[in-house]
Amino acid sequence: MKTSTRLLLVLSLACAALVTSATVVAGTILNQKIQFTGTTFNECTDEVILVEGSLHTTTRLSTSGDRVHEGAHVQSTGVKGTAVVSGARYVEMEVQNQQTNFSTDFVPAEFTVERTHNLTRLGEDGSFVVGDDLRVHVIIHMTMNANGIITADKSEFRSDCR
Repeated sequence: MKTSTRLLLVLSLACAALVTSATVVAGTILNQKIQFTGTTFNECTDEVILVEGSLHTTTRLSTSGDRVHEGAHVQSTGVKGTAVVSGARYVEMEVQNQQTNFSTDFVPAEFTVERTHNLTRLGEDGSFVVGDDLRVHVIIHMTMNANGIITADKSEFRSDCR
């Protein structure tokens, strides 16, 4: 997962570079709510679930001298779903926070993302011994020094059925 962590850092820095211009105003905020429909998979029950709801996204961008700080918060709201085969009903909650700090020449840099995803099956009937509710938690952190050398590279992934 270390290669994907590096790719995530590079993509994050590239996105921040596209958003950042020489005239960035400190504390720029983008706040939006997006309706969506899609699918998700519950590995606890091997079910594909059709979901719909909304995502609330807040993005902040500020500069201080030659340092750029970007932060994003994404949270799902009102997400409900139905399993394609069994017809079981679900509610879904997801929260993701991302923080990126970097110099205008991209080093040193620091990137952290934390994601929590809960998929809860409604109307449990006891047929799943290990549990039918999926819980996922991910933390990725990377730090790069002024020479472009990665000095911290941490990835944690936890998934369980309750």
